[in-house]
Amino acid sequence: MLVEMQVSDLIAAASRVEDHVKLTGLRLTETSSWSREPPTAAQLQTGMTINVTARSDGTRVIADVEYNVRAEERECGGDQAGERCWEVKCHYSVEYEAYTDVALATQDLEAFGIMSTTLTIHPYARAFIHDITAQMGYPPFNLPLLTTRDLAEMAKNAKITV
Repeated sequence: MLVEMQVSDLIAAASRVEDHVKLTGLRLTETSSWSREPPTAAQLQTGMTINVTARSDGTRVIADVEYNVRAEERECGGDQAGERCWEVKCHYSVEYEAYTDVALATQDLEAFGIMSTTLTIHPYARAFIHDITAQMGYPPFNLPLLTTRDLAEMAKNAKITV
């Protein structure tokens, strides 16, 4: 069953368990990338999507984050305008474990997984995408820093399964 929560409810739920869980695992589980020969003078337009999911059994939380970042040539009057230049996809899995005798609500644990995992993984994804685009022969791409507005938007689109 998919549960919809307001962002403020997600933050409140996550804060109820944050002092009772610890990070026990973080893995890059899947990657793919594609590029063509870098254009000589094209301006690139980039796009990014981040999807977050979380599930819990009441004592553990497993959260997954998928990044999909791509670049296309901007309109420059040439034949290549709008053509895909590169794309990088990466998937991370993060595991948290409760270390308390206090009963924690599964929904609160999953809300914590959504909110905390995004902040935990983003620096790793930034470094990975920066390095892989440089190895493709393009100027290294830096993911933007996450803002609270970004986090709220991702939380709205997150999948929490109870």
